[in-house]
Amino acid sequence: MESAKIEKYHIKANASFAIREGWLTKGLRHVHDQEDIFLRDDAIDQLGIGSAMVKSLRHWMQATGLATEPKVGKRTQTLTALGNLIYENDLYFEDDFTLCLIHYHIVSNPEMATVWYLLFNHYPASRFTKDVMTDALYQTFREMTSKEVAISSFRDDCGTALRTYVTDESQSASPEENMQCPLAALGLFTHTARNTYEATIPSESRLHALAVLYVLLDRMNGRDSISIDKLMVEPCNVAKVFHLNSYRLNCYLDELQAGGYLSIQRTAGLNIVTPTTSLSAIKVAEDYYRR
Repeated sequence: MESAKIEKYHIKANASFAIREGWLTKGLRHVHDQEDIFLRDDAIDQLGIGSAMVKSLRHWMQATGLATEPKVGKRTQTLTALGNLIYENDLYFEDDFTLCLIHYHIVSNPEMATVWYLLFNHYPASRFTKDVMTDALYQTFREMTSKEVAISSFRDDCGTALRTYVTDESQSASPEENMQCPLAALGLFTHTARNTYEATIPSESRLHALAVLYVLLDRMNGRDSISIDKLMVEPCNVAKVFHLNSYRLNCYLDELQAGGYLSIQRTAGLNIVTPTTSLSAIKVAEDYYRR
């Protein structure tokens, strides 16, 4: 299958910073109260982070699906429906369900989080070194866009993407650089040896079935039903996003069918999933937080 093209992309828009503990809480609070926070002269003082980190946080608020900015005019930020929902229910990002949704919006956003998108959706290796991964993703990127990007900048984003999901254990790193990204708690990658990483499936305690349903519904794109095969292979769909194998995916689907969220047709060689018609991704998130 021919790879889709990437029309717009961002490389190093995060100023080489992965999301840090407390950043998204700061972002939600301040955007909720002052939509022009990232345009203000006192943004550094109000947010309590350096100028490069302010730029990075502004980027991550959009890449995570928590806020939007207009493309023209005064580029203030506005919380999305998801941003408002998390602001009201999990402001401190303590729930793994919230982290799963944030992760999904990052890796399904080829424009704002290009390397993250490529890593989860277009890199099949389950065990790799950073250098091998970087070379492979750069080649894929070159095939999907006609634009030129310096390999050094692309390599920096590959390193930041790994730091998003794996704690930096480098002894040479300063304490400031060692601040862990909250998404590392999901267990999507494991640092198995020096410079070697392995893609892993999150534990059932980390990945709630309703997070799987949220992604499934968000990827329906007007379809009434979808095959299990497509759930496995489609970019940005549940298997790619959460590193699910066929067994774990079917376990989640069976759990969701038992809960009345969808039906599965496995007869006559068909493996078709049909969600309940009244459902939407944001309603599923609302349902989870109501519990």
